[in-house]
Amino acid sequence: MKNKLLLLGLSLFLAIGGMPTTLRAQEDSIQFVNDFARLLDEPEVAFLEETLENFHQKTGIKIYFGTIKAFGKKDFSAHTINLYQKIPISAEAKQKTILILLARKEMQGRIHVGDSLKPYLTEGIKQQMMRILVVQAFKEGEYAAAFQRTYMDLSQLFTKKITPKDLEIRLKKEQIPAPGFFFYLQLLMFLFLFVVVGFLMFKSFFQKRPKSD
Repeated sequence: MKNKLLLLGLSLFLAIGGMPTTLRAQEDSIQFVNDFARLLDEPEVAFLEETLENFHQKTGIKIYFGTIKAFGKKDFSAHTINLYQKIPISAEAKQKTILILLARKEMQGRIHVGDSLKPYLTEGIKQQMMRILVVQAFKEGEYAAAFQRTYMDLSQLFTKKITPKDLEIRLKKEQIPAPGFFFYLQLLMFLFLFVVVGFLMFKSFFQKRPKSD
């Protein structure tokens, strides 16, 4: 009875907001896609779920995608590790598990990798992969495409279609595009209009002032 009351209290705490952004854990399973920030629509979640489930069946590797509204005052890396540790699977299964987490408010992302996968998913690859993921998700607004792109890179890596070294080189070459000619033209036009409007307002102000005798 005491255990049931404890579980009920913990459930109410989580539901009210004690941990509103953590991954949804069930007794025996967990969603591969946990979109607490509501960045994806239902068809996109369903497609990613099926894709990640098929990948797990094929390789034994579990990839979890998560979005949260914000990590607040907590350290994001520590928060990601904490969520990773709470995934309700065996310690052996966690050795072949990847958690990819995005925070909407801070526009940041983290990747945590099980020990068995670290020789393949190196720090260099993680940094480049997250750089591209964050840009595509938050700056371009293509959240589902960003997750799908990340999955494709991981799939190629762990099915040995590309080596870790070659993947890192390829990701490094995908630089964030620099502003083009039209960007600078629009910026120049904006500055010109700003100066003109300011001048007209300044002129109108002094024309309306009563002349002193």
